[in-house]
Amino acid sequence: MFVSANHTPFLAEAFASIDKTCVKSCVVVVRATFDVDAEGNCKVSDVQSPFVYADAHYGDAETTSVRAESDFVPVKPRADVLLDAVAMVPGGGTTESLNVALLGPSVRKRAIVTGERCWFRGALDMRPTRPSPFSTLPLAWHLAFGGTDRTFDDDARTRSDPRNPVGQGFQQNSSAEAIEGRPLPCIEHPQSRLSRWDDRPNAIGFGPVPRFAAERARYAGTYDKHWMDNVLPFLPSDFDDRYFLAAPPDQQLYNLSEGMEFVCLNMNETGTFRVRLPRVSVPISFMFDNRARVPTVTPDTLILQPHEGRVVLLGRARVQLPRKFTRLREIQVGSRRAPTTVAGQAAGAG
Repeated sequence: MFVSANHTPFLAEAFASIDKTCVKSCVVVVRATFDVDAEGNCKVSDVQSPFVYADAHYGDAETTSVRAESDFVPVKPRADVLLDAVAMVPGGGTTESLNVALLGPSVRKRAIVTGERCWFRGALDMRPTRPSPFSTLPLAWHLAFGGTDRTFDDDARTRSDPRNPVGQGFQQNSSAEAIEGRPLPCIEHPQSRLSRWDDRPNAIGFGPVPRFAAERARYAGTYDKHWMDNVLPFLPSDFDDRYFLAAPPDQQLYNLSEGMEFVCLNMNETGTFRVRLPRVSVPISFMFDNRARVPTVTPDTLILQPHEGRVVLLGRARVQLPRKFTRLREIQVGSRRAPTTVAGQAAGAG
């Protein structure tokens, strides 16, 4: 599968996908990158950010969370709003604690970001150290509450927090030696903070939810002996397309449309990042040997990058492939006659 012509300034690629009913489709993904000015207006970036072909972590895949998930998702039943962002002290300098927020249509989300801390033995009980000053910290799930307690000698007793297995602060071993030196979370919900070593506060994050976190894994379906013997390598019958949604539930919207406004607080040098979404509407021409299908791509994923002063919008269109898939002769993205318009600016290639 390949795109034969792209008449837009955006990136576009095609791939084949098979759903749980074994129906094969051709999916075209469009990735559009925009620079955002101080007033929140968008301009098509001269250099489009590249596709993400495989999940990209902040560092070691075993110890850090996913920063950017693969763009090649066959379908999204809702719209994802994701942050690829850092907590940043406005105007430079350092601080021990900072409030951050993501505001938008149906989104009012706030978190407290604290410098690195760990537990130490006080006179009566375990106490957190004073936070280390910071200027920036990534808003990443591995810095939120959760994680795995590996302090037991018996591996069978090792446990993880199913809500956020990659986080930090989760502790079951009550031994003072096991608790001392263990990190506390850096990103916390204002109404659910860690105060004792054995607390279980709610984790909060703004980026892609780990695929194996309970909130998301419940949509992945059942992979039992029946699946192994009769269904493999296809998806199980109880697979739910909501698994493809990467954003936390409180960052999922019904749609993304022109004029929607989002605000990020304390995630860039000025302290306020504001953006009004441009119009992105791209026709995709699937040319078969005996027919044509022309669905329109509209955004289903928004990635906010406040510290970079830009946003990325992704969308996808798909058509079912015939048994003989070579009957799909050509895929054209955009149209020479009706170029995509972006905030009143001609964005199509003539």
